[in-house]
Amino acid sequence: MDDGTAFGLPTTSETSLAEAIRARSPRLEQVRFTSSGTEAVMFAVKAARAITGRPMIAKFEGAYHGAYDYVEVSLDSTPMNWGDLSPKSVLYAKGTHVSTATDVLVLPYSEPETCRELIRGNHERLAAILLDPVASRVGMVPMEAGVREVIQDCCNRYGILLVVDEVVSYRVDYHGAHAMFGLEPDLVALGKIIGGGLPVGAVAGPASHMAVFDHTRGKPAVSHGGTFSANPLSMTAGLAALQSYTKEAVVRLNRMGNTLRTEINEQLRRHEVPAQVTGMSSLFRLHLKPEVIRNYRTSFPNALRKTALAKVHLAMLERGFLMTPNCSGALSTPMSNTDVEDLAAALVDAIHETWKQSPW
Repeated sequence: MDDGTAFGLPTTSETSLAEAIRARSPRLEQVRFTSSGTEAVMFAVKAARAITGRPMIAKFEGAYHGAYDYVEVSLDSTPMNWGDLSPKSVLYAKGTHVSTATDVLVLPYSEPETCRELIRGNHERLAAILLDPVASRVGMVPMEAGVREVIQDCCNRYGILLVVDEVVSYRVDYHGAHAMFGLEPDLVALGKIIGGGLPVGAVAGPASHMAVFDHTRGKPAVSHGGTFSANPLSMTAGLAALQSYTKEAVVRLNRMGNTLRTEINEQLRRHEVPAQVTGMSSLFRLHLKPEVIRNYRTSFPNALRKTALAKVHLAMLERGFLMTPNCSGALSTPMSNTDVEDLAAALVDAIHETWKQSPW
């Protein structure tokens, strides 16, 4: 591990945080820290390319994985450009070179057989399949078992590396999202909770794969460093956060999340407001539509709903609750049952008020 100091020696807190992660997630034998989740995903993708010698990655339509050009592809595609059964690779940031799209295969989140066919047709060029099993911008619905099984099978069959982005979703289970969903990742990107509120990211995996970063025998296949990587403040805060995030705390928080979503959805039905909350464990996201949410396309809001979501977001700020602009959020361990009740009541009130003023 490289903490970014002149001597490249791991600090005590860094070693402790890495050991805490490994104790919770034994598959993650080695950990390298970065300063953000974006960096963690980027280095995981670069590592997969170096290990396999292949240039292409696959990701799911609508999924957010940070600000690296390749993982931004089809982040915000629309009905005007997203294609039919096989999603098109749509560039995100202005100025991104068109060649980027040719090295990114976009998969549909809830169509296992389409995923299999697309992967089969591109397997010789695929270095990695990148996924978040509870991707917020896809709709924050758990990835269906059929899709997970196809992805894992294709990775095993074709020598494609499975990269699981748990920057957000690591919190859903004490052992991580990959353990909860029965996935066998080659590399995992971490962030958020492992920094205890301070800037952090990490790429982790079996020692055999992490050797791609090994600089002790000369120039590594993938060079990795950073002035603030594994800084002592983030390492100390992250260790404290994981020490507090015990098995009992995870169970309690996940139970509160289930209560929150159930209560909000029941109240919305009583008020006859066409809206719903999705999510799992301690994560939730609001959708201003009654239809079942299965993927990015079914969660996609039209212009009227986008405007309404912005109003709900502002209304929640005025009530003292901070959510993301797409009205998703996460519960935290200091929260009590009363806090959850207050959050549910405030969100229902904000949605109902917006619905009465400007129905969508």
